[in-house]
Amino acid sequence: MEIDHEQEVKKKFSARYKTIAKQAFSQGLFDNALKLYEISIKCFPIDPVLYSNCCACLLKLRRYEEAKKAAEMCINLDDGNVRGHRGLGQSLLMLGKYEDAISSFNNSKRLLPENIYSLHEPLDASINICKQSLVEIGQIRINFLLIIPNEVINYILEYLDATSLLRCIEVCSTLHTFANKETLFEPLCHLQWKGKLKTKHTIPFELDHTWKNTFFECQKYSKRDLICDEDLCMFKWRFESAVPLHNYSGDLLFHANHSYDAHIDHYGWFDSRGTCWTIIDGGRGLQIANRPRYHSIQRKDDWGWKMFNGEVVLQTVSVQEMED
Repeated sequence: MEIDHEQEVKKKFSARYKTIAKQAFSQGLFDNALKLYEISIKCFPIDPVLYSNCCACLLKLRRYEEAKKAAEMCINLDDGNVRGHRGLGQSLLMLGKYEDAISSFNNSKRLLPENIYSLHEPLDASINICKQSLVEIGQIRINFLLIIPNEVINYILEYLDATSLLRCIEVCSTLHTFANKETLFEPLCHLQWKGKLKTKHTIPFELDHTWKNTFFECQKYSKRDLICDEDLCMFKWRFESAVPLHNYSGDLLFHANHSYDAHIDHYGWFDSRGTCWTIIDGGRGLQIANRPRYHSIQRKDDWGWKMFNGEVVLQTVSVQEMED
């Protein structure tokens, strides 16, 4: 991010107050340190570290609700800030919101290197305190996830479909963290694409989406019943005579400039090249040259299309036909 001269000056002032605040904190002057950090934030309010330091001061001063807000500000600026998630967990723990605290501590653990036990040990201790508190107040029966190993939860969620995962996300913050993982939606995307025609929705992140969003974009696309120019140009098409006395068929390709190429097995349907096709009725019909209009547009199970004009059935070439 580019910082102009005025912001650069403010950033330097902020750093000075931050240094003095650290010294005050190390001497146990938490109230003074908090005031200095607040001045530092006014000078440069986009530094997430300042908010995590404020959170630490507020925790020492037992002002837990304010500490929670400071930690949330830190996370909003930098979701990968370990101290922000840890401070939020400590604030929630002291506020008696044990399930949310466990979720925050787990978020902090995920951001730490797995092989450094000394960093995980304090967080594990805090999580155990939360769990024990839930047992003592009788709420452990409400959320069984707190006593099941994370590996087991992940294993169970791998067997759920997308609808069930979405329901899990809405149950509680703990389950939301587990069920909202990209690793769960990636295999669902590949399963959904099996046997389907390739579109921009079957290319990972073609729409700059996460696996979860990509999955539901595919769902939305598969249910759309109005055809558009892109649908015509994206696929290879096959036409066949629907009149018993006329037996002809062929392949058809549509182009973005509204021309088409046709390979006709039996001469007489239309020329091999044409320059006129148009989507009509808002996607409910298709006009090709001077032929009768296509209507009764339907979606196929492979995400393709099928339509009819009284003389000819026009449909996308299936995955199996393309492979053959």
